[in-house]
Amino acid sequence: MNGYEEIMTKRYGERYVKYREILKSRDIESCLDFPLHIDLDLVDACNLKCPTCHSIGRDRLRKPMDEGTLLRVISEFGEHDLPSVNIGGCGEPLVDTELTLRAMCELKKTSVMDIFLHTNGVLLNEDHSKSLIGAGLTYLCVSVDAVTQEVYGKMRDHTLSGIIRNVENFLSLRSGGLPALRVSFLATAVNIHEKDRFIDFWKDKADVIDIQNYHRYYDVQPDVRLKEKIADRQPVVHRMEKRMAVTAPEYLCVSCSGVSVSAAIKHGDTLSKYETIKNYWDNRIIAGVPRR
Repeated sequence: MNGYEEIMTKRYGERYVKYREILKSRDIESCLDFPLHIDLDLVDACNLKCPTCHSIGRDRLRKPMDEGTLLRVISEFGEHDLPSVNIGGCGEPLVDTELTLRAMCELKKTSVMDIFLHTNGVLLNEDHSKSLIGAGLTYLCVSVDAVTQEVYGKMRDHTLSGIIRNVENFLSLRSGGLPALRVSFLATAVNIHEKDRFIDFWKDKADVIDIQNYHRYYDVQPDVRLKEKIADRQPVVHRMEKRMAVTAPEYLCVSCSGVSVSAAIKHGDTLSKYETIKNYWDNRIIAGVPRR
């Protein structure tokens, strides 16, 4: 992400450099008073049912975040000088494009510098691309996972040519290197033979190609697993020290994990319960031991 970081450093200067250094550091930053990054899932719904999804083991709530809750959350981002937000992760943000664009416009009024968006690309049509770019998106992440329709159909059960067309059109609309584009490839037994072809296809298009290892949280069809069966994982009780998630309609949890969303739902870890993100952050559990 060097090219992207150079662009953002020119835009924001030392504040951006410092935030990236802390975020990349391997040191445990347990003294952080507020997260450096928040994953903001605006709707607990998706237009696909991918067998590798970390949310496949639970029933989706299919509810968007209330607009009043969204504005309250973003206001708190500003109060604590939050530098980075990702929209999406457990849900598909373009299922409710209007709410996503509203969030992005509000984020641009705050301290947030990095505005990421994760999507499967299905709904990334020309109008949506133009709107996202105009609203201030700085980094687009598209999960692709294949280079042939046969494999893509097994991974995501949709039409690959449409995804490629949407992404290439998005690239034609951006200017000055922004928003940056990352495409990801989740390596499984189904698609691993296409990894090198995937890299070759995207190397002159995407700014970042992310090859990911598959971690199984729930039982899925056997042919998805990359190698031997991965040992069953227990729900995570500790949390990352630098980031967290706020998911629709108002749950607070660990980033990027369907397991953590399920735990938040089970224990009622809501914004209403904690009143503020700050209160939740101060009382979160690290490896089973209260932070304070």
